[in-house]
Amino acid sequence: MFACWFMLAAPHADGGRRGELVLLAVGAALGLGALNEMVEFIATLAHHGAYAGGYWNTGWDLVSNFTGATAGGLVLARSKARAA
Repeated sequence: MFACWFMLAAPHADGGRRGELVLLAVGAALGLGALNEMVEFIATLAHHGAYAGGYWNTGWDLVSNFTGATAGGLVLARSKARAA
C-alpha cells in the first residue's frame, strides 16, 4: 500500500486532495493484490489443480489484502491531521 502511495500519489499530495489520493493508493493496492490472486488461479489451472490452498486460501488472502490496504490508508489519512 505504501509503495503505491509513494509511486502514485505522494508527488501530488501537496494540494488539498490528499483524501482522494489516499483512496487512489488504497485502490491500487487492492487491485495489485487481486491481480496476484488471479495469477495464482491461472497457475493452478495451468498445473492441473496443483494449487496453494484453494478457495479458502484465496479468500483469506483477499481479506488480508483489504485489511492491510485499509489500515495503511487510515495511517496516511491520519498523518495529515497530525501534521496540520
